[in-house]
Amino acid sequence: MQNSARLGIVAATEAEAAWVRRRLDRKVKTVSADGVLWHGVLLDLQVTLLRCGLGPDRAAAGLHWLIRQCRLWGVLSVGFAGGLKSHLATGDAVLATCIRATDSGARCITPAAEWAQHAAAAASRAGLVQHQGMLLSSPSLVPQSIDKQELGRQSGAVAVDMESHCLGCLAAAYHLPFATMRTIFDTSHDSLELPVSRFTTVDGRLNLSGVLGYVVQHPRALTRFPSLWYKSRVAGRHLDIWLFHFLTLLSQKRL
Repeated sequence: MQNSARLGIVAATEAEAAWVRRRLDRKVKTVSADGVLWHGVLLDLQVTLLRCGLGPDRAAAGLHWLIRQCRLWGVLSVGFAGGLKSHLATGDAVLATCIRATDSGARCITPAAEWAQHAAAAASRAGLVQHQGMLLSSPSLVPQSIDKQELGRQSGAVAVDMESHCLGCLAAAYHLPFATMRTIFDTSHDSLELPVSRFTTVDGRLNLSGVLGYVVQHPRALTRFPSLWYKSRVAGRHLDIWLFHFLTLLSQKRL
C-alpha cells in the first residue's frame, strides 16, 4: 500500500501508457491478474500508472485493484478513441463534455470542471485540433466505418472509446475527481480491417505471437499494418504532448 495520496492514471494498452511509464522517476512495478501498476514521480506529482487491458470489464477490475493499493486524489483515463463525426482526424484531441455508455439506461459522467479546463488549456498549448462534445463508451471495439457513422448520428457523440465511462462511474462512487484524455486513432471514415484486440495481451501489451499468427494465416494483411502503425504513432505522439502540458498545469496547481 502506498501511503501518500497519488494521482491514478489508467491506460488500456502499452501504446497508450508508454509516455507516462517511460517518464516516471523512481518506478516500482506491481503485477497482478488485474493489470500492471507502476508507482513513481512525474513532473513533481506522485503518480500510479495502471495498464489494465482492453474493455470496461478489465478497466473496472483494474481500478478496483488500484484503489485497494493506493490512496488516490484523482483518476485520469488516457488513451485513444474512434471518431464518430467526419470532421475529426487522427491525432485530434477529444474534450469530453460528458461521457455516456451505449447502454441508454446508464448515467452520464461529467469530467471534473477544473480538470476539463486544464485539458482544454493543455490541448491549446500542445497545438492540437480540439473537439468538444459527448464521448461514448462501448463494451467492444467499433471497427467498421458504417457503424461508427451510424453511432454518431444516433447518439450525437463525437467519439467512442471503451473504458472511460466505467472508470468515471467508479471514480464518482469513490468521490474522486475524474477526467479522460483521448486522441483520435481511427476516423469515422476508417474501417479497421485487422483484429486489433487479438494483437494485445489481456494486460495490454503487444501480443507478438498473435500478430505473427494472424500474418501467417492472412499474409495479405501485411499491407494494412503501415496504416495501423501511422495512426498509432500520430495519436500517441499527440496524446504524449497533451499529457505533458496537462500534468504540468496540474502539478503547478497543487504546489
